[in-house]
Amino acid sequence: MKLRRALTAVLATALLTPAALLTTPAAAATGTPGVRTELLDLPRTVAVGSGWHGFADLVRNTTNGTLPAVTLSLTGTAPVTVQFFDNAAGGTWHTVDLRKGRFLRYADLMPGEHLSKPMRLKLKAGTRPGSRATLTALATFCDDHGRCGVSAPTSYAIKITAKGTR
Repeated sequence: MKLRRALTAVLATALLTPAALLTTPAAAATGTPGVRTELLDLPRTVAVGSGWHGFADLVRNTTNGTLPAVTLSLTGTAPVTVQFFDNAAGGTWHTVDLRKGRFLRYADLMPGEHLSKPMRLKLKAGTRPGSRATLTALATFCDDHGRCGVSAPTSYAIKITAKGTR
């Protein structure tokens, strides 16, 4: 029964959240109370040719109830490749489609509990110094009463520098 509720909540999140974002732009900008997201240790400058840079996507349940369905999303602009580490899939890295955004669904996030997902990024080939990249993290969620919401989006700018600079 608990799994059924969680699956129903995930489906509701997938179907209802985009419509809610289109009809309530103010709510999309400020978020709905329930979860908070942030990117930890994300580099603010990345040098061309410097390889992979690790960081984490953190989501925290700020409600007094269990959230049976939470979906992490990360969108961004070129010129970066972003991957997340999936321990459940045998410890492999998976590329995030920054155009689609959604990359991880999580069930039963308890009150006050947080989830920290290992991530990494690198510059795409041909990236020129002086350009910029932007990543925006957010999470959609449904509570155990079927109410759904979205966290306030958090955006981060990354400055691209010349090879060998910091």
